[in-house]
Amino acid sequence: MATRTKITPLAKFIIMLIVVSPLAYLGASYYNGEDGLQNIREFISKKENVETANENLQEKSKKELIETIELMEMKIDQLEQRIEQLENAQ
Repeated sequence: MATRTKITPLAKFIIMLIVVSPLAYLGASYYNGEDGLQNIREFISKKENVETANENLQEKSKKELIETIELMEMKIDQLEQRIEQLENAQ
C-alpha cells in the first residue's frame, strides 16, 4: 500500500491564501459597489497597452521621439501649473 504524502502547515496556509485571497477581493469589490472581475480585466489590459506603446516607440525615429518628449514635458508643466492654481484657490 502506498504511503500518503504529507503536506506541511506552511504549504496548507499558502494554498489557502491562493484560494481565499481572490474570493476576498471579489467580495470586497462587490461590497463597495464595484465589479471586481472588470477591475481585474482592466488591470490586465493596461499591461498589454504598455507593451504596445513600447513597440510603437521603437518604430519612431529619434526626431519623433524628441518631439514626443517635448510635448509630454509641456503637458507636465501645464498640469503642475494647474495643480498650483487649485492649491492656491483653497
